[in-house]
Amino acid sequence: MYPCLVAEPDPDESPQLLTEEEIPDLERVGRVLRREAGHMFMREGEPSDFVLLIRKGLVKVVSGKPERIVAFRGPGAIVGELGVLQRKPRTASVVAFEDEVVALHVYDAEYRRFLDDHPRAKDALIIDLGNRLDEATKKIRDSDLAVERRLAKALAEQVALRPAIRNADGTATLRMPQKDLASLTGASVVAVKKAVKVFRDHGLIDSDGGTLHLRDIATLVDIAKGNPLTAG
Repeated sequence: MYPCLVAEPDPDESPQLLTEEEIPDLERVGRVLRREAGHMFMREGEPSDFVLLIRKGLVKVVSGKPERIVAFRGPGAIVGELGVLQRKPRTASVVAFEDEVVALHVYDAEYRRFLDDHPRAKDALIIDLGNRLDEATKKIRDSDLAVERRLAKALAEQVALRPAIRNADGTATLRMPQKDLASLTGASVVAVKKAVKVFRDHGLIDSDGGTLHLRDIATLVDIAKGNPLTAG
């Protein structure tokens, strides 16, 4: 039997998911799995009927088509718990990433019973899920900022490459459909529309169908250099 591995505390000093006193109680109702890299422990869309406590190695959490890596989880992490608690299908797949992954397999009913009997572990789980939600929100926000920078860079490059679009008052008029802007930035049309709206709300541009009126080229250049928009 592998020694008990306890989740490392988060930088914000979140409580450990499981303590050394709690893990043996979970071990009594679970079974140990040893799987090689590439093994799919959980598949997106399948019923959520068990959780895994990772004991050794690393798993990757992937979602969508094409497949996108959502996160990596290592020793001490519990995966699959959200679907079990919500009694909903898996929202992501979990795949062994390293040569050997050792995990404790616990069925859904046993895991819920364990949480009922260990309120400290339940509280720690709630905090951990909240931290993961914050992390996901930050990633979305950072992704949006990346698209804004790429769009600003594309617009600034168009102004530099096409002097004819400049107006006498220092603005510029660019005729380009959003699908072409998306191609230039490497982002989706939806993401480009969101970035255009942000720029419009800040008075940097006006949009009229496939025409963009660039009102503040200097600020767009600053954003392209990595200086984010200030709130307001």
